[in-house]
Order: sequence, then C-alpha cells, then structure tokens
Amino acid sequence: MIYDSPKKVLAATPVDISVPHGSHVAGIMAGTRFGGRQGIAYEADIMGTELPNEMYDGAKYEVSQWLTKVFPELPALGLRAKMEQTDIMIVAALKALFEQADAKGKPCVVNLSYGSRRLWEQTRSLAEQAIENMLKVPGHIFVVAAGNEGCHDVYREKKAGETMDMDLGTYASRLFVSWKKSEGNPVLNVSLGSEKVTVDMKHLTDLVNAWDAEQEPDKELKYEDENYFYALTYMPFYPQASDDITVLLDVRLHGSEGGSYRMTSDYAGALSIMNEEYAFSQVNPAESIGQYPRTVSAPACFESVIAVGAMHYRSYVTGLDGQPVTQAELGSKPGTLACLSSCGPTLDGRIKPDVVAPGVNIVSAVPVLTNPEMARLMVYKETKFGNEYALATFSGTSMATPHVAGVVALWLQANPKLTQSQVKDIIKNTSHQREDKYTEKNNFYGWGEIDAYAGILEALGLPTAIPTLSKNQPERVTFRLVGDVLYVDGADDGTHVTVYSLSGTVLQNTTVQQGRISLSGRNKDVYAIQLGTLGSTLIRL
Repeated sequence: MIYDSPKKVLAATPVDISVPHGSHVAGIMAGTRFGGRQGIAYEADIMGTELPNEMYDGAKYEVSQWLTKVFPELPALGLRAKMEQTDIMIVAALKALFEQADAKGKPCVVNLSYGSRRLWEQTRSLAEQAIENMLKVPGHIFVVAAGNEGCHDVYREKKAGETMDMDLGTYASRLFVSWKKSEGNPVLNVSLGSEKVTVDMKHLTDLVNAWDAEQEPDKELKYEDENYFYALTYMPFYPQASDDITVLLDVRLHGSEGGSYRMTSDYAGALSIMNEEYAFSQVNPAESIGQYPRTVSAPACFESVIAVGAMHYRSYVTGLDGQPVTQAELGSKPGTLACLSSCGPTLDGRIKPDVVAPGVNIVSAVPVLTNPEMARLMVYKETKFGNEYALATFSGTSMATPHVAGVVALWLQANPKLTQSQVKDIIKNTSHQREDKYTEKNNFYGWGEIDAYAGILEALGLPTAIPTLSKNQPERVTFRLVGDVLYVDGADDGTHVTVYSLSGTVLQNTTVQQGRISLSGRNKDVYAIQLGTLGSTLIRL
C-alpha cells in the first residue's frame, strides 16, 4: 500500500503486528509532531520497502536477472542471488529506493536498522561492491545499525602456542583460519574438549586452484569428510587480488551437551573462534559494561556504509502509569557507550562503528497492541481519527541509527549533492568523543557522537566562508521568525548581532532590541546569524 498524502496515512487502520520496530525507527527519523515529540527530519518524505523472510527459487532467478541488468559493471552479481539471500535483498531494496528518489529529483538517505552476526559470509563480498557503487552517486546515503552484541563474548583469538578456556554451551563452533597460499598447505590440529579435529588445508587449496573467480567470484568452496561435517569457505576480496586466504571452518561437534571446553592447537598461524549464537557464556547486560570486540554486524561492517553505535543517556522514562519504565536494565552509565552497542574491529581489522547517537530508552511511535510487553513500554497514547496511536520506549543501535539518518537528511536539505564519502567526512570533522581517553576514531565510538548543527554548517561550507562563526547554537536561547522579525528569547538587549550571507559577506551589524532583531529588506534566502559570543544559528526568510 502506498500512502501518498497525510489524509491517507491518518485514516489508515494501524496494523496489529507483533514487532513494531519499523514504526519506531521511522518515527525517530522523520515522524511528525505527536504527543509533544517529533522526529529529526520531520518534514522529510518517508519511503519504505519490505524484505521477504524467504525467497522461493523463481524469485531468486528473477532477482538474479534483474541485478545483472541494473549492475552491468558487475555481471556476476546475479549469481549471488542464489547464495546469500539477505545480502541480495538488501542490494535490491537499496536500488529500488534510490531509483524512486532519483525519479523525484530528490536526495535519499536509507536507514537500515538490521544486522546479521554471520559476518564471515559477508566480508568484502560482491554485494558490498554493488552497494559501494550505488553510494558513489551524489545524494545516495546509507546508514546502518552496528548491532546489539556488545555484551556478548562471541569472538576469541589465539596465537601460536596459546591455549584458551571457554564455555561453548551446546552450540557448534566456527573457526577462522588465515594464511597465505604461497606458504603451502598447513595441517590444522585443534582439540575442543574431547573432540579432536585435524584438517589438511590442501583440500581447500585444490578447490581454490580449480576455481574460476571471474565466473563465480563469491562461490562457496566446501568439502566434508567421513568423520565430521566441515564447511571450509574461502572468502575472497572482490576483485580477487590477494595471496591471503581466510577460511571459515564450521565444525559440528559430536555429542556436544554443553560444558567447559579447553581449546588447544599446534597450528602456527592466526586462529579465531566465533560463535554464531549469542555468546560462549551468556552475559547479563545489567552486569556488563559491554565493549566486546569484533561484534559489529553485517552490513555495518562494510567499509562504505555509515555504521552507527548507541549512546546511553536515559536509564528510565515515565510510563502511562507515572512509574519509571525501561526496556532493559543496562550496565553502562549515562553519558557513555551503551553496553549493548557492538564494537569493532571488523574481522579484517578495520575500525567500526563510524559514529554514535542516542539509543537507550528512545521514545517513538508504535502501533497500539494487546501485547502486555508493549503496554508496559508505552509512555503516551491518544485516539485520533477513530484509531489509537501510541509512543513507547525502545533501546538499541536500531534506535541510534535513525537519529543519524534524520540528521543526515537535514544536511542533504542544505546540500542535496553530498556524497556518502562527503557525509563521512562531515561526521569525521564535526563529531565529539564522549570519553577523554579517546581522541581519534576508535572501535567503540567511531569518530564520536554526531553533531547536527556543526555538521550542517560544514555541509554549507560555512567554516571556510565564515571562520569566525561559532559552531555551536546558543544555550538557553530560542529563536522564532515572524515575517522579517527574528525574536530572540534568552539573550539580553544590546547583545551584538552579525548577519552573514552563506558566501560569508557581512550584511548587517545590529543589536538585540526588545528581544528581537529586524531583518527588513532582506531577500528570501538562508542567512547565518552570530549572536555575540553566545553562539550562532541559521534562518531562512
């Protein structure tokens, strides 16, 4: 269903769904005012696309044919549709959204509050190359949630001669092995409790040597033996140009019923273990500050996307009954990274996330449900047009990501031609680290917390055009424009005011008189206002 007018949206009957995630995310990003709250880019148009849970074979073939046509520079991309269903659906959805925006002549920021822990299947894939190509177009921006695995110990690493203690529970283990083809064919001997695994990598290198990378760039190269189920998957960079080999060895342990496993190995190279499920041992977020490494989800781990982590500011909100309510008790402290927020580096060593934003106890729109958990989290409810609408509190990087997407939408309103790379540069230049010990981009906060106002100044080129313009808006000062009169509440009469054009020309020097500034005679345009030493703001006449 396409709702192409406010009347149709307001008249629609809310769908009784069990997971109101999408409504909450859309409300944060661009929701109109309701219950005293509104989204970041509340005047933006909202588009959406639905990803099916499963794709039947006929649909996979159709998607494969379509991708081959729309990505002629990547003719093998269609083959990927038969292998990595989630990746290919994201590529298809992203393409469809950008095409809709391009047809309207508007820039588009796509929010993806979703992620997969199966990182080993999605590192530097051909699908990533397709996404990267789409993001080279001005006005095409892609923002992705880093993931909520920061409290889960899902990754361990050993060097030669080291041993490791861990609790694998009842889950199978995934082993990562890295080596160079030029170094020959090592034999991997691993003990996991009573399970002893010996793998001769020659099986894999034989498959690699017989493989046509141009025809099937993301082909899974597997083999099994008579004793264990192995899935040795070679994950090449695209295009294939490296002597390095990274392999996933999927070992299904026989008779595993949980318990503590001691891992040893005489393998001389690097060996990593990742658990597909939550953790080697379950971690209680209320007792953990989080920050476990290598937990960033895919596609947030892709280099070209903007990966977003979550800040913890608000531990509780007030519910409908007037009592404090929170979606989850967290061990992190207000003003720091939420302990659930996934952390880098990526499996191939790159720094992620890129930026952080508020993500704990965020209030936004939800359908009104009979779900008792949903009722517990509601903070506001109202009947309009014969239907009940509500606001509720959720937490996660899913909530932090639309904050960033909404802010980027505001930047695009100021400069619709921004590219993904330029948006990343703005984030790099204007974000703020929230802990003194971090000064550079790091695997917890990325470049820091996003700054909407400093970013929009950067998007307009004002730090260069007006070097003396403050990058901060005044604290405890509000602006209200009525015609050509700017009302300034909170600034003393006599405060000096400078009015600039966006090119940096000084157009007017004046002072605040009776709480107002006259801008009579000015043309309809955007202007920068410096309010003494208090800060600056932008206005549009």
